[in-house]
Amino acid sequence: MFYREWLEWAESGAPEGGTMVSDAGLCDNLRFWCCDRELSSDDRWDVTGVLERDLGPYDGYSPFESDGEYMSNRRCDLTPARLEFVRRRLGLSPDGA
Repeated sequence: MFYREWLEWAESGAPEGGTMVSDAGLCDNLRFWCCDRELSSDDRWDVTGVLERDLGPYDGYSPFESDGEYMSNRRCDLTPARLEFVRRRLGLSPDGA
């Protein structure tokens, strides 16, 4: 459910004022999403565990960009690799077509 909501938000231009924020990656936005839904601690662990398994191990600050371009521009929602990752998890075309 988080992936779908995040993708809808990102593809609609990342509007401000909701749960998601464009200067945060998936991990932080998932934390905001869990808090917004007032999930129990156990449910939060379950949900964040899914994302951690999906991401797998990675070195560095972000698994989606090595140069920090989108992070430094505060537009993580525009990172092509991040969008592709979420689309694939939802069984959608990686390019959004």
